[in-house]
Amino acid sequence: MTFQKKNNKTDAAIIIGGEPATVFSAVAPVPEGLDKYLFAGIARKKELVL
Repeated sequence: MTFQKKNNKTDAAIIIGGEPATVFSAVAPVPEGLDKYLFAGIARKKELVL
């Protein structure tokens, strides 16, 4: 049975725009083992608060 057929609800977030370094880190090819959130913090030169 699919998720929709079970009539389950899920939370979602839509972000329009964003800080360029954070957007870049989402699509950047980072080395294996390096967390994208850590990379975003490095690119921003400050921690990324989720």
